[in-house]
Amino acid sequence: MNPQPTALNFFGSFAQINQILKLSALPLYESHQLKDPFIPTKTMTIEFNRTEMLESTIRRMVGLILSKSSPKGNPNHPMQKVIRRWRSEERFESEKDIRTALESLLPTVVEQNYHQAETYYEDLRQYIENQRIVRFFDNLNDIQLWNSEAQHYTGAVIRFDFSDDESFMSQLHPANYPTTPAKVLALNSCIQLMLGELNEIELKPIELLLVQNKLFKSQKEWRYVSPLDSDAKPWHPFNEQNIRALYAGPLMPKDKLAQLQQQFHQIAPDAPVYQTVTAEHSFEFKFEAISTEELQQ
Repeated sequence: MNPQPTALNFFGSFAQINQILKLSALPLYESHQLKDPFIPTKTMTIEFNRTEMLESTIRRMVGLILSKSSPKGNPNHPMQKVIRRWRSEERFESEKDIRTALESLLPTVVEQNYHQAETYYEDLRQYIENQRIVRFFDNLNDIQLWNSEAQHYTGAVIRFDFSDDESFMSQLHPANYPTTPAKVLALNSCIQLMLGELNEIELKPIELLLVQNKLFKSQKEWRYVSPLDSDAKPWHPFNEQNIRALYAGPLMPKDKLAQLQQQFHQIAPDAPVYQTVTAEHSFEFKFEAISTEELQQ
């Protein structure tokens, strides 16, 4: 588990950061609003159908019955008893005979398990619909973040510190960076459960909302994930003590920077403001403190 950061950077466009400062609140997003095609959303559908589950189960059982190795599932499970009995009886002359018998035996069993999978998906859709997310990043110097999240370098970053807010920090999680997208419910796991090869499928819905492409691992993303009441506004309030600094993008116009600094110092008069500038000999940024007097020149 990564240690929780003391500073959290929120990237946004000029308009978005200006609104955040006016409201003293952070926007809470539904998963589909993150514009990530790989994150599960409230409209997701089950990834396999009954026919696929039935055919995959038949293939799995045929392989177990014909295998030279003994089954490794729970011997007291009803389907394991069938597999072990049919193996010992040597009642079938061919694989075709096994498939014919399974095509008669399995449809009801598969239907029951498919219904369980549908129920899980419905529960998960409801869970995801109720969750709201705020994305933060530990890496302030990531050029791609400034481009994609700060409106092509014209936006800004507010640096926060919520370390004294136990409720907030308890709902702050590091993004996970696997090599493949999140799998909501794998068909193979359902079949293993159905055949007694698994006792249960361990499902952690929140982890589905924390998966990010491994290509972005250097951004060191953190996500605040919290349920939102249906009648609540999608904003999370903060106070002056939570603010540490403001960083203006390298391409933010000077008049907008002056406007943003004025708005920023109305709620955080003692927090510094920095201008992001390009480094001299590398594709990196530097952050130079600026004063109100400098902007008025």
